[in-house]
Amino acid sequence: MGLWSDGNTSAVEILADRFAIVDPDNAATVQVPFIVDNGAVYMSNAMIKNAAITTAKIADAAITAAKIGEAQVETLKIKGNAVTIQKVWRPVDASIPEWSTVVVATFTVNVPAGANLSGQGNLITVSYKYTNAGGTGWYSTAEVKKGAAVIGTGAYLGFNNLPAGTLCFSAFDDNIASGDNTYTLSVTTDQAAVDVSQAIITSVLGLR
Repeated sequence: MGLWSDGNTSAVEILADRFAIVDPDNAATVQVPFIVDNGAVYMSNAMIKNAAITTAKIADAAITAAKIGEAQVETLKIKGNAVTIQKVWRPVDASIPEWSTVVVATFTVNVPAGANLSGQGNLITVSYKYTNAGGTGWYSTAEVKKGAAVIGTGAYLGFNNLPAGTLCFSAFDDNIASGDNTYTLSVTTDQAAVDVSQAIITSVLGLR
């Protein structure tokens, strides 16, 4: 053990293979606050107000509040599904303020009077072609509504190497009634350069 001072700076240096501090007032039970062994510090308990840790390996952690910029999680278990996830996709490009609706089609399916509708429904298949004049990535969605209720949706994301294609999806109405059943198809895109054409709507009624 060495002590030295030059009048401005003082130091205590200990040369040992292992160093520890033991509470002298607790002779019955020896409690060691920390141990220095082979260049590592072992602590039973620590209270740290502010810490900058480059790499941490924590076996069991209880965290009241956490702010994580980027996380890689292999398995996530959330009790009671208590998590809020954004469900609405919006374009990343800030120059595109809103989606633009390029196709709106209303079609009516007539169910004959007296038809047995028990356990049956209306299967609607929608397909449309689209091309992107700009050749850049874009996004397109389509949905079928009956009144205000959405009964079917489809979405497609295009990339530079796939500027055109066909989207096809199905919607099923299990609440059909005798008479006219009116549906609305709307197609939206996030870029004005996307052209939609040749929309085909097929309706198959299951009646008895």
